[in-house]
Amino acid sequence: MSTVPITKILFLDVDGVLNRWRGRQALTQPIPGNVAPWYIELNLVELINWALSQMPDVMVVVSSTWRLHVGDADEFSSRTRIDRWKIHEDWTTDRDLKFDDQRKAEIEDWLSRHPEITRYAVLDDLDLGFSGAVHVRTDETVGLTYDELRRVLNILRYRLKEGCVVIPMKKERI
Repeated sequence: MSTVPITKILFLDVDGVLNRWRGRQALTQPIPGNVAPWYIELNLVELINWALSQMPDVMVVVSSTWRLHVGDADEFSSRTRIDRWKIHEDWTTDRDLKFDDQRKAEIEDWLSRHPEITRYAVLDDLDLGFSGAVHVRTDETVGLTYDELRRVLNILRYRLKEGCVVIPMKKERI
């Protein structure tokens, strides 16, 4: 358990971020032991886990429809390989709203229940109607790229420097 106060959240989608899709067809293979739709590219998960390990005050909230197919944060972590200790205790947006067009409202609702959060980023392959100031949109056929990860870190007020060391930027509120 972290002793650093959690003030920042990464709302994370899975399909099109941690894997590649064309339409509804996966371009990657499932992790051994997982079956469709559990397609994950471990190199993309490793990229997210590395970034999260460098940001002690950032945790993940799952905004992906994957949240509808797992029982809890432990199972989500097991299936995706996202480090469990970086998944927020209130780990998902509303599980009753099931459509992608409601995702922005779900995120806004989650934030309204957590006034301690001072900054957030949304990482998703869909256009959710957020501004570029908080939303980094991936290409579903490519998945997460290093440049997109850099934009997420900038939104959360961290900056990648030479040698891939993450340096906290000056603290500010949104």
